[in-house]
Amino acid sequence: MVMRFLCNKHGSAIIMALATMALLLILGLAVMTLSTGALTVNEADAAVNDAYYAAEAGVNSGIEQVKLEVAKYYKRMSEEHGSAYASLYNNFFSNIAANSSNNFVEPSIKGMSTITTFSPGHINNSANTGDILISCKAVSPNGTKYVVNGSVSLKRQDLNSSNWYIPNVVLYAGGTLTLNQYNDGVNATGAPIIVGGTSRPWANPNCTIKSDAADAVNACLTYSPPDLSGKTISLYITAANNVVSSYPPGSPIYVTSDPGVTVTLQANPIPQGIIYIKGNLYLYNHGDVNADIYCDGNVENNGGTLRGNIYCKGSFSMTNGQIWGSVFADGPISISGGGGNSGVIYSSSKLTLGNFSAGGIYFSGGDIVINGGTTIQGAVIAKGGIYPSVSWSQLTVTYSQSYIDSIVNNSKYEFFFKGGGGGSGKLPDSSVITAQNVKAAGLIY
Repeated sequence: MVMRFLCNKHGSAIIMALATMALLLILGLAVMTLSTGALTVNEADAAVNDAYYAAEAGVNSGIEQVKLEVAKYYKRMSEEHGSAYASLYNNFFSNIAANSSNNFVEPSIKGMSTITTFSPGHINNSANTGDILISCKAVSPNGTKYVVNGSVSLKRQDLNSSNWYIPNVVLYAGGTLTLNQYNDGVNATGAPIIVGGTSRPWANPNCTIKSDAADAVNACLTYSPPDLSGKTISLYITAANNVVSSYPPGSPIYVTSDPGVTVTLQANPIPQGIIYIKGNLYLYNHGDVNADIYCDGNVENNGGTLRGNIYCKGSFSMTNGQIWGSVFADGPISISGGGGNSGVIYSSSKLTLGNFSAGGIYFSGGDIVINGGTTIQGAVIAKGGIYPSVSWSQLTVTYSQSYIDSIVNNSKYEFFFKGGGGGSGKLPDSSVITAQNVKAAGLIY
C-alpha cells in the first residue's frame, strides 16, 4: 500500500515535470516565431524607409537641378537675338524640363538605385507660369520600389518686358523736357506726353510729370555682328581706305573686311545683301543702299538713300540723306537734314536731330538734342532729357497707332521688337521660382 502510494507520488511529479518542460518548450518556440516574424517585419520596414528616403533624395536633387537650369537658361536668353530668342522664350518650360533631364546626375546612395524623370506640367501661357514635374523611383537591394513626386513652379519672364520701347506715348523723357525761351518749341499730339520734369510745367496740358520716369527706360539692345558662315563672300576687303565703286553681279551680295579696315562705299545702287565692315565705313556719292550694313566702327552717310538697316558699334551720322530702314548704334546718332520713312532710330547713348523730317520711333539711351526744325510721325523716347541746342529749335511729333503698329509688326525690324537685344535687359532674380513641392506617391509593385 505504501509502495503503491510512493510510486503514484513519484509518477505524478514526473508527469508534472514533463508537462512543465513541454509548456516551456512550446512557449519558447512561440517566442522564437514571434521574434523571427518581428525581424522579418523590421527588415521590410527598413527596406521601405530606405527606398522612400532614396526617392526623396532624388526629387530634392531634381529640384536643385531645375533651379540651376533656370539660371543657365535666362543667361542664354540674355545672349540671343531675333528668332533664336523667340524660340527660347516660347519653349521655356519644355526646354527647362529637357535640360534638367539631360544634365541630371542620379544621387549616389549605398545599395540603392534611383531613376529620376523631368517633364513640363501645367502651363498657363497668358500668366507666363508653369510647372516642371519631377518623379523619382528608388529600388532597394531586396526589390522594394518606392516613388516620390515633386514639382517646381516657375515664372517665365520676357527679358524684353523691361524693353526700350514704351507703347502708347508720343513723347517720353526720363529727364527734363526743356522748352526754348521764345516759344514752347515742342508740339506733340496723338498720345500722352510723360517726362521726369519740364522747364515750364504749364506750357503743355497733356504733359504728365513722373519723378521716376527714367526707371521705365532701358537701353537694352546690343550690337551683334552678322553670321556670314555658309555664305559665299562676294567681296572681301583687306586694304585700309579702300574705295569700292562696283560690286560683283548678282543679288544678294555678301561683303566683309579684315578687322580695323576703313572702307568707303560708292555705287549706284548698292545691291541687297549684307555688308559687314570691321573698321569705319563711309558712304559717299551713292544712290540707294539696299543692303543691310553692319559696322564694328563708325558709319557716316553723306547723301543717298538707306533702304536697308544699319547696325554699328560706334557712332552713326547722316547729312542730307534719306532713311527708309532702321538705324542702331551703340554710340551717338546725329542726323542733319534729309528725311525718309524710317523704322527705328536707336542710339544707346545720344540722339541729335536737326532740319529733319521723317517717320519712325526715335530712341536715345541718353539725351535727345533738337538742333533746328524736326518733324516726326511716330514717337520719341529718351532715357535722359530732351532739349534744344538753339533757341529756334522746333520739335513736332504726331502719334498714330496704326503707323506705330506698322513698324512694331514689320519683320524687317525684328531685331528691335522680337528679342533683338535678347534679354539684354536685367536678368531676373530668384523670384521666378514661385514654389516647390515634394510628395510621396508610395510603394509600387
